[in-house]
Amino acid sequence: MQRTVLVLEHTARMSGAEMVTMELLREEPKRFRYLWACPEGPLAEEVERLGARHVPVTGTAGSMRLHPTHTPAAVAQLVRTGIEARRLAAREGVDLIHAVSMRAGIAAAVSRRLGGPPFVVWQHDVMPRRALTRAIRMLVDPACSLLIGVSPHVEANLRELGFRTPTRVVFPPVRLEHFDPERVSRNGLREGLSPGGAPLFGMVGQISPWKGHDTAIRALAELRRSVPDARLVIAGGITFDEPATRFDNAAYERELHELVDELDLGEAVIFAGQRKDVPELLASLDALLLPSWDEPFGTIVWEAMAMRVPVIVSSVGGPGDEVTDGHDGLVAPPREPAAWAAAMARILDDPEAARRMGAEARSTAERYSHPEVSLEALADAHLTALSSS
Repeated sequence: MQRTVLVLEHTARMSGAEMVTMELLREEPKRFRYLWACPEGPLAEEVERLGARHVPVTGTAGSMRLHPTHTPAAVAQLVRTGIEARRLAAREGVDLIHAVSMRAGIAAAVSRRLGGPPFVVWQHDVMPRRALTRAIRMLVDPACSLLIGVSPHVEANLRELGFRTPTRVVFPPVRLEHFDPERVSRNGLREGLSPGGAPLFGMVGQISPWKGHDTAIRALAELRRSVPDARLVIAGGITFDEPATRFDNAAYERELHELVDELDLGEAVIFAGQRKDVPELLASLDALLLPSWDEPFGTIVWEAMAMRVPVIVSSVGGPGDEVTDGHDGLVAPPREPAAWAAAMARILDDPEAARRMGAEARSTAERYSHPEVSLEALADAHLTALSSS
């Protein structure tokens, strides 16, 4: 019997959590029918482009940062979203709600307390230790059937914060056919980004302090003492910039430009903006950098690994749990530019070792994030939640 799952999200914007969840719509398991509920905007447009049915709900731009006006407004918006989800579930015969975020989980908990269907939360973020987090736990934890972490790091974070709901890990899927080194030219973008074949490192993703762009820039300055033509491309932009957002991302981006000027890096750092040619960009790199200081999963790492591109990841966070230093990538401590510069030099000093790490990285990506593996694990999680409710 086919069961109906309502995929519920609090935002209209597209970031990593939303993009990987949309893989459900591309390779929908026969056991489930998916209905998507989120505010109107880019995410809804993409859902409909994929042929899925979308129903608008209120949502919120509120963050996990306690604020005297933004927080009460966000709570009111999520309560309204929960009421809407309850009505929608009754009208559509929804068996299970899949909350894409913890904020969507708050709305799902409201729906559940009003007699709505059971729900799961696929947690894509590391939650901070704050009073608001404790309040969220008190609301979500008793009502939730299953918490799904995108990595062991996220699962451990939930446990450390006191969540008692059963947990499991489901790695987000990566469309390996899109990140196939046999189908992408290594030289397609390299000459434009790094004329003359100079060493090129890169970061790809949203611009926000916890991503550690400043560490990468300082590491490049350190590396250029011995490799003066090395360059760094920063691809991506500000995804979340509402007043209630946890970090002032616009101010951080300005600080990055100021840091480039301060370190006299000039054209050695390229701010490339949002890209639609990520596979080609990855193929142009000597290594991908992810110096985050609390990375939940890091989808771009697995995409780079699928491309057989060497990766250097932070020792704190999801990628550091799964990447084995010296085998399928390199691991360095966050916020230590000298250690990152040393890892970057290690890539350049031994090209054969870098090539071997890239080859092993592809195998790791296939093992953890192959769509068939990830989506089957997610379907099993849905069935577990249904059977336990």
